[in-house]
Amino acid sequence: MRSGQKEVLIHYIHQCLDELGTTNLKKDLNLGVKHPAKEFEKETGLTGLSQQYTLPKGLTEQTIEDFTCYYGDLIISMRGANNEDEWLRATALTNPFKSYQYLTLEEVESIKPPPPQTGKSKEIWLKKEQDFLHNLSDLWDYLIELNPSLEIIAPNKEYFFSIEAAIFGVTSQYNVDDIYQYVHYVPYAQDLIKKEDPNEKENAKLFNKIAEKLDRRSLYGFPSLKSLKKIRAQIGIKEPAIKKSLKPPSL
Repeated sequence: MRSGQKEVLIHYIHQCLDELGTTNLKKDLNLGVKHPAKEFEKETGLTGLSQQYTLPKGLTEQTIEDFTCYYGDLIISMRGANNEDEWLRATALTNPFKSYQYLTLEEVESIKPPPPQTGKSKEIWLKKEQDFLHNLSDLWDYLIELNPSLEIIAPNKEYFFSIEAAIFGVTSQYNVDDIYQYVHYVPYAQDLIKKEDPNEKENAKLFNKIAEKLDRRSLYGFPSLKSLKKIRAQIGIKEPAIKKSLKPPSL
């Protein structure tokens, strides 16, 4: 991105945050930046699971989350969510990595969507949504420019929940492999096309072994197989023996 484009993007983000400050949405959700992998490292003494990223000048993890989540939620809600499922996914999250299916009825009822917009009003909010998604895409490109390792994550930039998950992975200080895992194989972030995780069975088996060894019911977020193998190496779980193929007897 050219210098001028970056300045325009940062100005747009702060402009959105100023607009967001006049709404009740942020206050209702009360979301703050969390670093689950980093906290897990502190609790267990393990290393190599969290990752801190370089952010654009003038932005913090909190301002990025406020822009991505709160303003994105506002845009989707005000232009009129297409259905209740979309509304829940957009607004009823107290944590980006907590599935919306587990919210209580009281939590859902407390943040009902506003009446659908119509006519000129809806056109205005649709235009706002287009501008928002365009700038959200630019923000992701800017993060890649500052952190080239993020390029492999490749979220669907035309689908809000996919790019939101990628950006939240950055602000939550998850490592690249874990962000990729979340963006591509966790239903919340998938862009309507379910992808089968090729490591799902191995991942689940190793996850259970680690949880048992550490005497924990959960670890953190959605660790990738690479991260689970890092943990395995540090807590003394032996790798499964590789079965050697039998060679046919020589004649």
